[in-house]
Amino acid sequence: MKQDVSVDKAIKRGHLTINVPVILCLIGCPALAVFLSKKDIIPSWMIAIAIILGLGLGWLIWSILITKWRIWAFEHVRNVHELKKRAIEEKLIWADGHVFEKTEIRSKKDQLKLDALDYKFREDDIYEEDPSVPSVTKIYYSKKHSIFILLFGIVTVIISFALLFDDSIKSYIIGSFLLATGGSLAFMSIKKTFNNSVQITIDNNGIQLVSEPKISWFEIYEDAITYEGMGKSSTAHLTFYDADDRFFKISLEDLKIKPARLEVILRTYRIRHSKNNT
Repeated sequence: MKQDVSVDKAIKRGHLTINVPVILCLIGCPALAVFLSKKDIIPSWMIAIAIILGLGLGWLIWSILITKWRIWAFEHVRNVHELKKRAIEEKLIWADGHVFEKTEIRSKKDQLKLDALDYKFREDDIYEEDPSVPSVTKIYYSKKHSIFILLFGIVTVIISFALLFDDSIKSYIIGSFLLATGGSLAFMSIKKTFNNSVQITIDNNGIQLVSEPKISWFEIYEDAITYEGMGKSSTAHLTFYDADDRFFKISLEDLKIKPARLEVILRTYRIRHSKNNT
């Protein structure tokens, strides 16, 4: 069986072939109803029905197409464990046993194909080191992200002053809350904007955090990129345990590194460390 499709390509194909038709249904049905209503072809109350119809049709399309994608992706991608993990993280599929996962529509033929692919999940994923990863990776705070939060905090403070000078008690309470929120955001972002120290250092020997001594790869286990939250609002973290069972959880939101790239970096240093110690 041919296995020449990367995880990234499979995920991109999933978003294109599944999410695009679903979004078209969600937007297209109400938009068409609004257009027909403006032309007096249908009554305006049918717009609400069109919204419900769009949701139902979108879910039906997802339920059918996601099964087709699963079969194709698991057939053509070697590292199915990584593929499934990424697909769940990017909200392309639901975790096993989730109530929405049970809404996938699978014919008997589809289920037989998926069952036949179960053997791939009994094999470990195979990885090769990425030659583009340098001997040492140093990760800093993201200046762009810090400046964006700083500007947001400043705007919030300006709005709070406008409310504080209002005679309404309600406006004063809201203004005080916005002042505290905006001020704290601005203060924290200023500290990060001018903080040029390395937050995470990773190399063939291990991981060093800004406030910790270097931890050897021999002492690190269950290192992974994990996500909290839903959709685009989810936050990525670098998580791992050390030999003393201490749990480390570092948010990547403020750092100048993409989660997918950090996963590649971690794997590459693991491989290099293994080669150097065999």
